[in-house]
Amino acid sequence: MPDTLAQKTYLQPYLRDLLYQSNPIAIDTLLQASIKLLFPAEEYRPIISTLDTLSSRNQAILHAPFTWKSWLPAFYWNGSNNQYHDWIKGFLSGDLGISSHGRPVASEIMPRLYITLSINGMAVLLSILLGIPLGVALSRRNNTSIDRWGNGTLLFLYSLPVFWVGGLLMMWLATPGQGLHLIKGVYIDPWNSQTSTYLQYVARNASKFILPVLTLTLHLIAIITLQMRGSMIGVMHHDYIRTARAKGLREGQVYWRHGFRNALFPMITLLAEIIPFLFTGSLVVESMFQFPGLGMKTTDAFISRDYPVLFAILMMIAFITVLSQLLGDLLYAWADPRVRFNRK
Repeated sequence: MPDTLAQKTYLQPYLRDLLYQSNPIAIDTLLQASIKLLFPAEEYRPIISTLDTLSSRNQAILHAPFTWKSWLPAFYWNGSNNQYHDWIKGFLSGDLGISSHGRPVASEIMPRLYITLSINGMAVLLSILLGIPLGVALSRRNNTSIDRWGNGTLLFLYSLPVFWVGGLLMMWLATPGQGLHLIKGVYIDPWNSQTSTYLQYVARNASKFILPVLTLTLHLIAIITLQMRGSMIGVMHHDYIRTARAKGLREGQVYWRHGFRNALFPMITLLAEIIPFLFTGSLVVESMFQFPGLGMKTTDAFISRDYPVLFAILMMIAFITVLSQLLGDLLYAWADPRVRFNRK
């Protein structure tokens, strides 16, 4: 095919007009003009002949009589010997394929998965340990000045964009000449399993984990605290709470032994939805701090069109989503024996 500047210059108007055309006849005319411009006469005639055949078939479809069957989807089975089924078989057997860099996909994803699970796991754990007691404490002081100030602060914290909070923390804690500068840099090299174990890697770079974990925790703790506060306020007006108080139980026992367990159902639903959400949210956080986790790997695979890596990551997130829903069902059964499956 000729590749000269003059032909490229002549071809640009045809391609520009082609983008805005919806008329099949105009599209066919522009395609034929473009092909004649790019190919010599002995080569473009067979191509134009093929285009004429496609155009005639398209016209036959457009002018065919309408039938109700055209509204029904058609299903065809061409056997399991195709690319999709081969990929599914490989995924189920642990063979995720080869990346565009020529390396096994599993060897590129697994080190990044450990890092993402670490920062998300620490963020969820810290948010639960701090958010649940704080939510119960605010519910015990309902309609007081402490509750109003705490509720307003949490709503303000929840409304802040994650990327803005991360940038502010970076400026305060890791930027030389500004703020406290307690963290010396935020960049961290990817984990190499050949040089150290993962625990050694985390211990060596512990200070670099602070900002991503803190950014995710500040947003998540507001959600958990507000949900826990609302759930506790909702259950503290029930009859069994008044009965517990009539028995002479201390207020702490009434809240934690009788109110807390019944207020866990909305919390369990929230946690089952938060776990997969954190994997998509960490994409922003990891990109901001250049943190070598699964979110950063997803961005790199999307930009470089590394589809084997991208497909494996998306399937892994789908698997974690299903697993979190299953965990939520198990926690439902733990919180309330009435939802357990009884053996008959």
